[in-house]
Amino acid sequence: LNLSYLKGELMKEKRLDLLREYIKNNNSVSLEELKEKFEISMNTVRRDIELLVKEGIIKKVYGGVVLTETVKPLRAYEKRKKFNIKIKELIGKRASEYIEDNDTIFIDSGTTTLQIIPFLKDKKNLTVISHSLPVIDALYKLENIKVIVLPGILLRETASFVGNISSEFLKPFNIKKAFMGCNGITEIRQITNATFEEYEVKKNII
Repeated sequence: LNLSYLKGELMKEKRLDLLREYIKNNNSVSLEELKEKFEISMNTVRRDIELLVKEGIIKKVYGGVVLTETVKPLRAYEKRKKFNIKIKELIGKRASEYIEDNDTIFIDSGTTTLQIIPFLKDKKNLTVISHSLPVIDALYKLENIKVIVLPGILLRETASFVGNISSEFLKPFNIKKAFMGCNGITEIRQITNATFEEYEVKKNII
């Protein structure tokens, strides 16, 4: 019996257990993150990931892995807005720096795009177009901003108004900047969305 081989296999099984647990707790992780977290080489990460892929626990995506069970319907807006709040605030602040006085902009639905609003209170002669109910509600309190609301049917999963009438309504406006959300990015860097209704609005804005 080769004791060193046995020890190596036991360590490998323990590492795989820890990898499974870590990925389950995080839903999606990058290969670089796994390399640093477990202090192993990138080759070891790739070999371990191949084993977990064969087990059906995870699937590979560009630069990392996701749990197979994470491919599921969009989580409700009220639940999504509780996650990664600090990061979303930083993104909102950075996005607001592109907005100038006299701009006409579009702010998309989403829990990240909403975080732009607190940074608009000092903008002058700003017009904001939106189909997002939370964005409209937040803008209501800022008297310095002209608000144009897209009509449509309320889609509760995204807390936004959608439908063909929204797309038609956009045509007369000269939108200078649009701040858009998405639900995913493919391995070849295509932007994806969870609902067809929201896709139609986003497509017309772009």
